[in-house]
Amino acid sequence: MRRRGSAILAVLIMVALAGGLLAVLMEASSLELALGAQEADRTRLRAEAWSELELALAVIGEVRAVDRDRLHAPEQGWGDPRAYLGEPARPGLEVSYEFTVENGKLPLPALSERELTDLLRALGQDDAAAANLADALLGWMKPGREAEDDRADDQAYDQAVIPYRSPGRSLRSFEELRAIGVAREAFFDELGRPTALLEGFQRCVSLHDFPAVSVNFAEPEALQAVGFSSQGIARARAHRADPSTRASGMAPYFRSREECLAALGGGNAARATSLVYLLRVRVTVREGQGSCTVGALVALDNAVRFPAAVPEADVEAAPAAARADAPSRAAALSPFPILEWEETGARPRVSEIAPATVVRVKSGEGIPPYPALESPPADLTPSLTPARPTGRR
Repeated sequence: MRRRGSAILAVLIMVALAGGLLAVLMEASSLELALGAQEADRTRLRAEAWSELELALAVIGEVRAVDRDRLHAPEQGWGDPRAYLGEPARPGLEVSYEFTVENGKLPLPALSERELTDLLRALGQDDAAAANLADALLGWMKPGREAEDDRADDQAYDQAVIPYRSPGRSLRSFEELRAIGVAREAFFDELGRPTALLEGFQRCVSLHDFPAVSVNFAEPEALQAVGFSSQGIARARAHRADPSTRASGMAPYFRSREECLAALGGGNAARATSLVYLLRVRVTVREGQGSCTVGALVALDNAVRFPAAVPEADVEAAPAAARADAPSRAAALSPFPILEWEETGARPRVSEIAPATVVRVKSGEGIPPYPALESPPADLTPSLTPARPTGRR
């Protein structure tokens, strides 16, 4: 009996050990299966997102071609690519689009000193501070120019812990502002966080160069900086947002420079356009708890430029019209060049923190109305401070 009891006990112990081992194996296997399924879902959603982005770009290209290479606004028909195609996304998949017209901002490489100063004034800087900050920025960006403020000249930069010099070309990143004397104090606080001025600056300024600003999407301060009045800006925004202000049969967006100027009145007409030259497209797909966002920055005009890392003297010295006639290398390879790709998971850069005029469209729900202007901006009074400060600080 004692032997039989020992054998039974040994069998029970072995069964318990086997059961415990089996439970551990099942738990490990279930975790691996869950991770594998999650990775498969992520891969599938990523493929769906890129597919939807390709569809969006194809629709934009087709609408642009049908309208004689003229792209104005999502209301033109490309705001909901799935609706344009006439085929909804597969069941269970939710698709949303975001469109940001980058040339709804002012092209920083092409801004004059007066325009840059007036923009800073429109963003709340007083005359002296705006002129001094504009001078510091131009001292950084323009070859051969030295800022009047001694905090923003090459001698100050040479005395930094790690010496450096101004590059003599326009900004390639808003992060560069941390290196510019005067600008770093204006655009960042003591802890290095962006100030309200930087957020406004980013809303109104693009790092790219392009021929003109899209009045359909321009910020009020950007239009102020190029000489348009608050009344004209209010009329232009009302045309976009309020159907009662438009003549019967008119589109809810401007279709020509003449239409833009008829609403805006006097100002720098050369800076105004109804066309989209530079467009950022983002697509988000969701299914259950999973989502994926991808995007692309698309150049729709050969004159779009991004500052070279090292300025070329002959290019910088050439007139703007001559530079616009020389197509970029990307444009020479494709009539529809993609300047940037992006995907979920990338760390937001300073250049992406500030909100811009973004059109968000959930497929199947239509294009939301354009936001009305809460209150017209105050007209800029003529500056009493010279655009270039006198004397050194």
